[in-house]
Amino acid sequence: MTKYANRNQKRYSVGDMSRISGLSIPSIRFYDEKKILVPAYRDEQSHYRYYSEEQILTALSIRELRLRGISVKEMADILEAESLHTLNDILTQKRKVIEKKILELEKSKQLVETSRQILSRVLMNRGQTVADDQIFLAELPVYNCLYSDSVSRISVDEIFWDRFAELYQLLDEYGYKRTHPIMAVFHEHYTHQFFFDNGQLEVFIPVEEYDASNPNMKQFGGFLTAGIVTTGHYNQMLPYYTKLVRWIEENQYEIIGDPIEIYVVEFTHTPNSNEYVTEIRFPVKKSN
Repeated sequence: MTKYANRNQKRYSVGDMSRISGLSIPSIRFYDEKKILVPAYRDEQSHYRYYSEEQILTALSIRELRLRGISVKEMADILEAESLHTLNDILTQKRKVIEKKILELEKSKQLVETSRQILSRVLMNRGQTVADDQIFLAELPVYNCLYSDSVSRISVDEIFWDRFAELYQLLDEYGYKRTHPIMAVFHEHYTHQFFFDNGQLEVFIPVEEYDASNPNMKQFGGFLTAGIVTTGHYNQMLPYYTKLVRWIEENQYEIIGDPIEIYVVEFTHTPNSNEYVTEIRFPVKKSN
């Protein structure tokens, strides 16, 4: 005896359902076991199971939900409720989970790219040689300077000219005359700017006259420095730093202050970063 409500209603075998819905036969049987897609009819003599026309839509819905990463339990909730509200709630939550994963993957992607850049820079810098005759000892004169000291972006890959733009605005506002190249002091280890994005950075613009009433004015210099001149983009300066530090140690000098960069030729002089000229200096004294 065949058990079904309407003998004239079309029935579909498991194979038919698989072909129409795109679900594999094992998947259809799995969803039967989970009570999500139970055959509407069963022939008690042959034990063959058949699905109704309406269940084709259910199978197609299951396939769509599975493609969207919906769990079996969530499928059951959606199909049992037959509610648009339930569907919206579950899919909205699923979207939030996916968006969170996308953000995490994007962060991972950025970390991988940053690591690639850092390791490439280290390998590139290892291949560069710097001659001892490029190193000099010189007194850094005392300069009257407009200055700004704060935590900001210091990465060599993203030049911090916005910090100098603030000082140039003050330069125009007060009518000061710039006298020497702009400078920066990195209040971090000298390697920091090559491997980190942010740090304590003090920037200077030397001007003609000292104005004690200006809170952005100070005198800077008046000490011995060991220095080296570099040409090219700032991300190529690491071997010059390491060579200078090694020279200071080998020649019985001691570093007594943070690294200073003097931008002899910079972005206001040329758009070509390969033409930049920068002095790297460390305040030093003779070791005892």
